[in-house]
Amino acid sequence: MTYIRHFLMKFGVLCLASLLFISGCEEPFQPIEENHEYFFSVYGYLGSEADTQWVRVMPVRETTEYSDEPIDATVTLENLDTGEITTMNDSLFTLSQVAEEDAYVWNFWTTTDIHPSNTYKLKVERSDGAITTATVDIPGQFADPTIDFNYVEVYDVNNLAEVLLNWKVRDRRDNTIHEFSVIQDQVIYYRTSEKYRIVIYPNDDFVNVILKSLEASQPQIEILDTKAVVSVAGSDWVDFSELGRDVIALPEATSNIENGVGYLVGSIRKVFSYPVCVGDHQVIISCQPDN
Repeated sequence: MTYIRHFLMKFGVLCLASLLFISGCEEPFQPIEENHEYFFSVYGYLGSEADTQWVRVMPVRETTEYSDEPIDATVTLENLDTGEITTMNDSLFTLSQVAEEDAYVWNFWTTTDIHPSNTYKLKVERSDGAITTATVDIPGQFADPTIDFNYVEVYDVNNLAEVLLNWKVRDRRDNTIHEFSVIQDQVIYYRTSEKYRIVIYPNDDFVNVILKSLEASQPQIEILDTKAVVSVAGSDWVDFSELGRDVIALPEATSNIENGVGYLVGSIRKVFSYPVCVGDHQVIISCQPDN
């Protein structure tokens, strides 16, 4: 599970606390009061690379208590370019880390293919006819990033959502295999050349994340494989890390859901080799082309 999915799925539960937090603001949205405007909360993303799409759908309730009762919702996903409509399946999940008792949430899923450069409409319909919708654009394919050991450059994209460095390593002490995904957050955008440069320090990530997690010294860990993952988001992309809690909580500030609250976005990603080797003094360096 990538950082985007992990963040958005948790965000759907945590946003209720934020909404209550701002209840003293002028004319705030009150989720626990009866309303005829917001029917469902919708959180997630549609990824063209994923074999399964997951979207969290919850009713905007009049109570903060959680229930495992079946949800009164039919969720469909329509490709507006082809007219194909898919009914999504429901699954009940529990999130024990966000409440004293288990928090029950409904995630809807489908294995239908999500195509680049297409537009999709998610519709959530209640038995009484109340409808919440979200329409998102899936980005088109983008050029392969260029790689120099200390940075990755991405060209001609509007919304860079995330860059990860994925590590596969072997612990020589017990011969176990471990995998790590490290988020790269040092991003520079050059507006004049329409490119993003992501600065990467693989040795720092290896020492501060992998070695600390495994409680190992560098010679005890063998690097088996490293790959970079670049994710680009559609036109509705919102960088929540740049926003305050009070702003995130306001539906009119960040939500792209009609007759509901939440956030849904389209994405596309590329995975490519980012080879690293161990040089003198056990410092990670760029591999030579013939290695």
